[in-house]
Amino acid sequence: MDFKSKVTELWKKSGSPTWDFEETLKACLDADEFFKARHENPAKVFRKELNNNNDVYVRQWIMGCHFEWLNPR
Repeated sequence: MDFKSKVTELWKKSGSPTWDFEETLKACLDADEFFKARHENPAKVFRKELNNNNDVYVRQWIMGCHFEWLNPR
């Protein structure tokens, strides 16, 4: 499973609501914790920049994913 798929799975499990950026960020943090627990890192740069508190990169990364509820293509 890739990172975006995990976030989408969390969104679907929550009933597919209209999430804003902050809710999507929380799902991304939850997804990162899921992968950490499995000793996996499918989004290496995202995790690195998250750990570096690079809010600009994290926002751009999330918006670049084009999640259907947040920033569809």
